Amino acid sequence: MNDQTIRELDEAIRLNPKHAATYRRRGDAYRRIGEYDRAIADYDNAIEFACEDAEAYTSRGFAHAAKGNYDQAIADHNKAIKLKSDNPEAYTNRGYAYYKTGNYARAIVDYNRAIELRPNYARAYTSRGFAHAAQRDYDEAIADHNTAIKYAGTYNAIAGIYNAIGNVYAAMNDHDNAIKNYDLAIEYRADHPKTYLNKGDSYNKKGEHNKAIENYDNAVRLCTNYVNFLNHQFHQFEDGVDKVERAIELLDSIYPWPPESAEAFYYNGVKALFEGDETISAQECFTIALKLGHDDQAKIKQHLENLKYRK
Repeated sequence: MNDQTIRELDEAIRLNPKHAATYRRRGDAYRRIGEYDRAIADYDNAIEFACEDAEAYTSRGFAHAAKGNYDQAIADHNKAIKLKSDNPEAYTNRGYAYYKTGNYARAIVDYNRAIELRPNYARAYTSRGFAHAAQRDYDEAIADHNTAIKYAGTYNAIAGIYNAIGNVYAAMNDHDNAIKNYDLAIEYRADHPKTYLNKGDSYNKKGEHNKAIENYDNAVRLCTNYVNFLNHQFHQFEDGVDKVERAIELLDSIYPWPPESAEAFYYNGVKALFEGDETISAQECFTIALKLGHDDQAKIKQHLENLKYRK
């Protein structure tokens, strides 16, 4: 759909190369697929042809934040707010940029303003919850996340919020409640690797290592492209690389299966995925585990399917 939209907007721009709103719309389409440089270039054009377009500044600020250019993001949102002071998205986006620079108190001021403008704004509550958690104001963080759940519009959003609540409890070393919330997140979205990764970490800290391994395994199984996910997204979300390292340590130290068993071959395959170890063929390990009659045939077949996309 985005490709078709972009092609249509390309043609619209060819016919009218100075139409600001068309550049902004194409920038939004590029932003949705992670093409932030192209999005920013289009927002630049939109602003050139309509310098008072607050929405273009807000969108460009969002794209800059996605690239980690937080000072530029803040500057864009400042301009957007100057042009249109009642836009809750601009305050929430600026709050996010402040949050990412470690200025949690300033971020909370922006989230408060966004909530004043839109009292049912789930994203502002969730974002303020993250900022409270960063300041170790855990009760306030949980209260904000619970409020966000009431206004969240999709199962995916609700799942993300329950995952966030689980992370707050984990930060409090209350891993039983953390796991309960991760389970709730999985009820709403059973295919998100991040939740299994966090749940595995809580089991790890509880000393329930086999359950930790099972959840780490689910996390990596659900990733289509193992290499990109482990090296990129895990690093972005909740310091996941550290958890993958802990998973590798567990796979090294806890090995209750006979070395030629289906389970042993299966977890050697999982370990190869976590480590990115090309000397151990994950595909070969999974294939042998399958032939030896491992109990979870569907899981192994999913690993083998995912390996087709590994770069």
